[in-house]
Amino acid sequence: RRNELKITQHAALWAGMLLIVYATFYHINPEYYVIAIPLYLTVFNTKRQIFFLFIVTSLPWMANYFYGVDIAISNASLGGKKIIADIYQNTIPIDPTLAWNICLFLTFIFTLAAGVIAVKSALKITPKTSS
Repeated sequence: RRNELKITQHAALWAGMLLIVYATFYHINPEYYVIAIPLYLTVFNTKRQIFFLFIVTSLPWMANYFYGVDIAISNASLGGKKIIADIYQNTIPIDPTLAWNICLFLTFIFTLAAGVIAVKSALKITPKTSS
């Protein structure tokens, strides 16, 4: 028999559910992660966990960056995009398409892991003490 869940456990379940949904859909905007940061902070609250959360919420932005650079390079003849394309190609030796795909993969892995961690932390059952 399960005890009633505390409010923080409910928040952790919601955080986990959102993260798992984000991980399973290909097109999730990075802004979606920001929506539930207060929920995430009920689960991820030590310095190490907050750093992990920082990675989870930053990877989608990195994927968007590399996608944008890839588009800028493919349309490099268009004004300001040429400047961005030139700066990227002269300073970063990684193909932006490859970097974009790596970021997408890492976003999936880290987001799914964070969701599982959140759900597991919410469902931890504290043993009843005998009195």
